[in-house]
Amino acid sequence: MKTNIIYILILLISSLSLNIWAQDYGKHEFSAYAGGGLNTFKYSNVATGFDTKSKMGTQFGISYTYMFKSNWGVSSGVEMAFYKAKVNSTNFSDSFRTNDIDNTPFEYRIKKASGLKEELNSTFINIPIMLRFQTAGNLKLYVAGGAKISIPIKTKAKGDIASVTTTAYYPEDNYEYTDAPFMGVGTFSNISSKETVKFKTSVALALEFGTKYRISESNDLYAAAYFDYGLNNIIKNEAAKRLVNYNAQSSPNFNLSSIIGSGIFHDSKTIDVVKKIVPMAIGLKIGMTFIL
Repeated sequence: MKTNIIYILILLISSLSLNIWAQDYGKHEFSAYAGGGLNTFKYSNVATGFDTKSKMGTQFGISYTYMFKSNWGVSSGVEMAFYKAKVNSTNFSDSFRTNDIDNTPFEYRIKKASGLKEELNSTFINIPIMLRFQTAGNLKLYVAGGAKISIPIKTKAKGDIASVTTTAYYPEDNYEYTDAPFMGVGTFSNISSKETVKFKTSVALALEFGTKYRISESNDLYAAAYFDYGLNNIIKNEAAKRLVNYNAQSSPNFNLSSIIGSGIFHDSKTIDVVKKIVPMAIGLKIGMTFIL
């Protein structure tokens, strides 16, 4: 009698366990992926004479999706993304008041700066929050949409100018110096710079379209196209600096700054070289999904 009761209890527990497993199976999806494409920055309100160019970048990450219905789920995760962009200028000019090494005021004039190239390399950590719909079967189609919070980790700006010609105008003497290399006046070649740029956190619209193929009972292989577009300007509101700035204590007495947060004199006023930057990404990714 006791043996029969034990058998019945084992049967009931096994049946209940199988039922619970059947209900939970497929609700939890863990994914790892890598991809790349046009991971870049969109520049807006760029000064005349400056051109922007998008570049390719990469990303990889892990994600978790909870399927609260057979076709619907919510997902999040952590993603490392690398963005690149480039700015060129064939010619620009600038002028501003400053002081020389003797603290005498004068007007520093950048008559012509040609062959400017600046490349931006940036690393972000993205946290997506997305709603997903997917079809049933061994070959599934899915679409996901939502937002991504992009936290800037590190951004480097590398700049080069092929040639720059400068003068120094002293209003008290009503004289313009054109050839004084010791005070940063004259024609100079191959000027370069490296600078760390600080960005604000970005909030982006995120969309994803893809297919998933069942390769085993608990694994899917998937491929997808992604599109992310930043909704807010990530340039920090700091005090504007000059793109080519004068430094009386160094030789050749001027330095090149990143265009991010820099200004030049144009149309009788100082303007920002670029007023707005947002991250943007269009690309493809592949990954593996583990279903629990």
